[in-house]
Amino acid sequence: MIKKIYTIKKGFSLIETLIAVSILMIAVSGPLALVQAGLFSSIHQRNQVIATYLAQEAIEYIKNIRFTNSYNYYAGIQGNDWMESPDGGSLLAICEQNDNRDDGCFVDIYGKLTGDKHFVRFEQGDPKKFLNKIDKGSAIIYSYEDDGEPTTYNRIVKIKEISSDEAVVSVTISWKDAGLERSYTVNTNIYNYAIGDAD
Repeated sequence: MIKKIYTIKKGFSLIETLIAVSILMIAVSGPLALVQAGLFSSIHQRNQVIATYLAQEAIEYIKNIRFTNSYNYYAGIQGNDWMESPDGGSLLAICEQNDNRDDGCFVDIYGKLTGDKHFVRFEQGDPKKFLNKIDKGSAIIYSYEDDGEPTTYNRIVKIKEISSDEAVVSVTISWKDAGLERSYTVNTNIYNYAIGDAD
């Protein structure tokens, strides 16, 4: 006599499958959230480093103008003012900071803002100018010239006269990070080296 052996085949029920998928999603979503947060943080840090360099670049450019004017004074090449702009006129006037309003100037180290000018006055109500990222092959520069990739970086320079031989230069870079407004400001005091007793 042959006995029939019946085996009961068991599989996953729909509820068990849903529970397993839920546990898997919870296990995967944690690391993915960390990766996303890390990516946003690295983008923010990169943008902040660029803003720091753009602010320092403007400070160094204005210091260089002061050094050039001081050298010319001592060399007797010309009797220009210690804060004379290479475009003509005084930087103290072009980029003057007034405590009662939002003003200053735009500065473009590599290109020209209007005509042959590297400095253009900014007054309250003027539209913002955004720097463009330009790949020069051996270097990447940021300029207001039209060629290049548009960015959200805006640079305002303010100069406040403390005395006839001292001024405070303030550079503010503003930009957007994932739709959020960010800004970074650098301040430094500069002195007229032509008087001989400045720091």
